[in-house]
Amino acid sequence: MKLPNKQVIPYFIYGIAAVTICLLIALLLFNLPAAWNAVKYIIGILSPFIYGFAIAFIFNPVMNLLEYRLFGLIKTKKPHKKLWRVISLIITYIFALAVVSLILLFVTPEIIKSISSLISNLENYVNNLSDWIKSIFDNPNEYVQKFIDALPDVRKSIDKFLTETLTNITNLQSVFEFGKGLTSGILNFILGLIISIYILLDKDRFKARFKKLIYAVFHPDTTKKMNYWFSYTSQTFTKYISGKLFESLIIGLICFIFMTIFNWPYAVLISVVVAITNLIPFFGPFIGAIPSALILFVNNPWTALWFIIFIIALQQLDGNVIGPFILGDSVGLSAFWIIFSIVFFGGIFGIPGMFLGIPVFAVIYAIIKTLVDKHLEKNGLPTETSEYMTVNAVRYNKEYNGKQTKKKKIGNRLKEMLEMKSETQEPEKEEEKKE
Repeated sequence: MKLPNKQVIPYFIYGIAAVTICLLIALLLFNLPAAWNAVKYIIGILSPFIYGFAIAFIFNPVMNLLEYRLFGLIKTKKPHKKLWRVISLIITYIFALAVVSLILLFVTPEIIKSISSLISNLENYVNNLSDWIKSIFDNPNEYVQKFIDALPDVRKSIDKFLTETLTNITNLQSVFEFGKGLTSGILNFILGLIISIYILLDKDRFKARFKKLIYAVFHPDTTKKMNYWFSYTSQTFTKYISGKLFESLIIGLICFIFMTIFNWPYAVLISVVVAITNLIPFFGPFIGAIPSALILFVNNPWTALWFIIFIIALQQLDGNVIGPFILGDSVGLSAFWIIFSIVFFGGIFGIPGMFLGIPVFAVIYAIIKTLVDKHLEKNGLPTETSEYMTVNAVRYNKEYNGKQTKKKKIGNRLKEMLEMKSETQEPEKEEEKKE
């Protein structure tokens, strides 16, 4: 049996791989519900590791700060890298535990108290709101009357939502305080916490094994590019997530201080809502302001109006001062692409997509920009966007003068061949004319 040519084998393998991928895509398209259920099942199994990686990723900057910046300054005869890492890990987790304990001891009871008070007074608030609207409109028209008639149903919906939220917060607090009612989600989170400890203790070895795998599979030049982009992705996500968490904490504290000074009700509850929703860029302050303003509106409409003005001023302060100071240019995206990434990834993945969509798109944007710039430089074209603002404004770089691309070389070669052919044909025509 004659074996196929060695040059044909790679193309044969590529063809089989392409057909297999096409069949898998077709199978997924015709069985989307089953495929999605399978994906969710796999994610459910791997959820402890997902939690562990997420916790390790969030804690890693704090641990690096202690390990390399604080303990790294201590000079001893023998290096104690493992000892400093263990001490840094312990301090990091003690700090995280202290933050969670403070929230459970001080913030959570105030939130429960605020929600309970809101539930008990909601009916009176709705009645006062109805009387206030009737006092403004002596003869309410059809639409105002419909709004007044719909208020009891709105009150029931809000009451149901607040009751469910209060139950969930109370159950969560009881789980942390007394260890009761452990659900699969809490168990997965605890397992993820344990896994994160192993990841942080042995993170260098995990990185080395990952690099070893890459170097074994890909070409050295490709591995250098991959290592660069992995490092760029890690730095982008670290700067963005840590900066956004710190920024939201500051916004929540400013909101709490301002509401406490003016003695507005539900200061803790509303400040927590504003801080959490501020994690979502651009739309976050408005998403948090709407339910907060409604809570204040049913209590006192004028307080709600002043709160809206305050939130607008706070959003301007965050967008022009606090945000740029903390985050800087960590993502390198314009306002248009930030909105696009929020809408696109938020539509696919919901709230997590709105939060993580910006760093994901920032990495994709950087990769595409790098590839485009390299291709332009290869062809001797400028990489500055300003060069392409007007028609016929694109000029070749000075280094490119006199050079030719492959297409131009082929075109010029064909032109020379045609000219040579025409030159040989002209003497033959002249000899024929003489005869």
